[in-house]
Amino acid sequence: MKKALALFLALCMAVVSVSALAESAADAAPAATEAASQSSGLPEGLTYQPITLMYVDDDGTLQRAAQNGIFEEGDNSVLYMSVGNFYYGLKYFGANGMPTVTVDEQGLTAIRPNGSTLTISREDNVFFFSDVDLYNAGSFAVNGGDLVSIYPYQTDDDDNILYGDDGQPLVNVIARGDSSVSYSRTGSPVGGDLDDYYIRIYWTENDLYMPLAVLNNLFRAGSYMKMIYLDSVVYVFSGETPDTSAQSSSGYVMSDYYFDTPVGDRPAKLTALNYNLLCLELDLYYGLATEHGIGYDFDTFLENVGLTEQMLTLDGQSFHQALATLTRSYFADFHSGVSYAGPYSGNGYTYKPSSVPASTRTMLETMDRFADARNASDLVEKSEDDEGNVTYTLTQFYQEVGDTAYITFDKFDLNGSGYYSEDYKANLTDYISTDNIALISYANSQIKREGSPIRRVVIDLSNNGGGAVDSAVFLVSWVLGSCSFSVTNPITGASYTTLYQADVDLDGKLTENDYLDCSQYELYCLTSMHSFSCGNLCPALFKESGKVTMLGQTTGGGTCCVQSSITADGTMFSYSGNYRMCTVKNGTYYSIDQGVTPDFVIRQPAHFYDRQWLTDYIATLP
Repeated sequence: MKKALALFLALCMAVVSVSALAESAADAAPAATEAASQSSGLPEGLTYQPITLMYVDDDGTLQRAAQNGIFEEGDNSVLYMSVGNFYYGLKYFGANGMPTVTVDEQGLTAIRPNGSTLTISREDNVFFFSDVDLYNAGSFAVNGGDLVSIYPYQTDDDDNILYGDDGQPLVNVIARGDSSVSYSRTGSPVGGDLDDYYIRIYWTENDLYMPLAVLNNLFRAGSYMKMIYLDSVVYVFSGETPDTSAQSSSGYVMSDYYFDTPVGDRPAKLTALNYNLLCLELDLYYGLATEHGIGYDFDTFLENVGLTEQMLTLDGQSFHQALATLTRSYFADFHSGVSYAGPYSGNGYTYKPSSVPASTRTMLETMDRFADARNASDLVEKSEDDEGNVTYTLTQFYQEVGDTAYITFDKFDLNGSGYYSEDYKANLTDYISTDNIALISYANSQIKREGSPIRRVVIDLSNNGGGAVDSAVFLVSWVLGSCSFSVTNPITGASYTTLYQADVDLDGKLTENDYLDCSQYELYCLTSMHSFSCGNLCPALFKESGKVTMLGQTTGGGTCCVQSSITADGTMFSYSGNYRMCTVKNGTYYSIDQGVTPDFVIRQPAHFYDRQWLTDYIATLP
């Protein structure tokens, strides 16, 4: 057998081999069954079995509902769902912009309101995205590279857009800039051959059924909702992990049920799907495959590094170990790793590979040096529990030392809503430890207050490991005003530049009060190797602008947006996705993975967090 990833970059198909282990584990057979509908309405080979649907309702209560699930005859480990019903389910649970699905003699076509399409051929079970970025974009994205998740306008309880006295829509935290000066270049169509990955699908005259895990991982159409089937239960949730807050009537939370699956061996069909789907997903979406010499053939790569057999064993913990080794030792990109053990591994099970690349060790050691230096400063509070475990907590998020203001935070994070309530705006200091929107809005008001002595502003990202793109865009817009955010898709060749401007003072309008005027303030950014991902992106955009002086040491890099995923057996992991954050010069998009070099080097980590020393040093700079 052969498998092919349909990357039609040169109107040809790259054909690669699939491991014999995967073929036998999948009990290889024709991947699709064409049959007349039975009395049940299902194609031959599929049957109904009872399952439980678990979700959080609008009142925040965990609900469990009895449903009929669709399975292959003689198996209950892999749940099937029709493509149309999958999108209907996402829409039911709050997803917007879901596609319209039609099935005819040619196959399936799903068309999103933004015009992007997914097609699956009935003849050979090959799928294509006309524009994979736009198909997977948010429902209000202006292009395939618009990664900001906040809806751009304020709305009422019925989702109607609110307007100001001037008749203009009220901005909701971040507005998209003038689309006429944005840039978008669509990439080549991309897809894959489901047969060659041993993913079995079933056609009827007017429907298509495929494993729910495949739909969830490859075809969610920009929805943040996830549907995961494990051991007779479908879990529906919107976060990266099963909900841990909403309780059922019996007092349990979703994660309690999630880990109710017995630890140990996985069913054989689930194990095979788990491996084959992982290969297909990474072939489609891993953003550093070329840089790591993998190409678009993860099955061969896993064989070459000796992980295939371990991934295809029935034991859940063995798979977890292999996935951890792949992401931590072989990817080693600091975006990739196993974040949440699957039920077959057991609640809380962790595994760290015994060997990591030398570059990883060097970066971790440098990060520790900066963390230790700051923990010894007066910027943090130290606490110790009864067992002697010590915790250091950053407490100085906004400081003024003479004429210099310091803004410090370690993660790009935001609450996501409630920003225009009177309570929020009147009590920003209650939120600044967990929400950058509050911190930056508060800093803006303090720096610009009447009689303010501030002439210099320092953004301290020296211990910032990244986080939410929305928060990073908010910061950059505060410092630079209207700002551009550029990404490429290295797999398809697409490139995008999107303009944004933040409503920093939270008045619903875009004014001069929403950014720092570089003619009035000297702007600085403090970085170290610990400045990673969005903590690397912001310095890159600052330096590109020429308006911000960079201090400290070279940032740690991190160019791809993180892609969170869930394997078919319920193991949650992340990897560097197919969006690569860039700077642009002379029309060329440059990866920021090499990091940002400072204009002025500060060698001693202790000096980073001695605010008086740093203030005096900055005053001497030209």
